[in-house]
Amino acid sequence: MAAAMAGLGPSAPLRGPAGFLVFLWVRCRLAQLAVTQRERLKEAQTSMTSLPPPGGPADMLAARRSNEIVDQALASGVWTDADSSALLQVAPRLSERQREGLLNKIFGAINNQELKPVGSLPSL
Repeated sequence: MAAAMAGLGPSAPLRGPAGFLVFLWVRCRLAQLAVTQRERLKEAQTSMTSLPPPGGPADMLAARRSNEIVDQALASGVWTDADSSALLQVAPRLSERQREGLLNKIFGAINNQELKPVGSLPSL
């Protein structure tokens, strides 16, 4: 048996019916993966279009709340896990520019030793 498999290493091509079946299986699996990826992409696009347009009352409220969270932390001089949690709850409603501004404010205060991180830092 070992002599029969001597020519079949990991890089040896499969020939004949066995090789053809492996080829068909790989093609079938790739087609299944392509369908799955198309379905996931379609779902993601659908969920993104179901969000209300930016700039609505909920977005303004989220921007106000996020600034309050950061200002309260700056006033106390400590950034806690509760601050990170509260900020992460409103973060999906913030624009990229607003997120960058908040992170700059938080990390700038930490660098200037105006804010001491006691908990986890936000990852917006």
